[in-house]
Amino acid sequence: MDNVNDLEKESILGAEAEAALHSPAIMRAFADLREKYTRRWLNTPMTSQADREAAYFSIKAIEDLEIQLIGTGNNGKVADNKIAESKRRSTK
Repeated sequence: MDNVNDLEKESILGAEAEAALHSPAIMRAFADLREKYTRRWLNTPMTSQADREAAYFSIKAIEDLEIQLIGTGNNGKVADNKIAESKRRSTK
């Protein structure tokens, strides 16, 4: 993926992921949903395994989304570094 166009696309996606992660609205949504599903998981009777599992998997889905956004942000930073290195090499 060292094609400059691909790197630029990856850089843009990374910046968008970083912006989303630091967006007050997104941060609040993650926190509110995590609290909602954790409360549901904790308050579900032990005998209601399906409901407990559904709440647990909802919590895990939120975590997965955060991890995906972090990874996309990190990939964007790597792309930025490759673009900068390519520019340095081309000016030598």
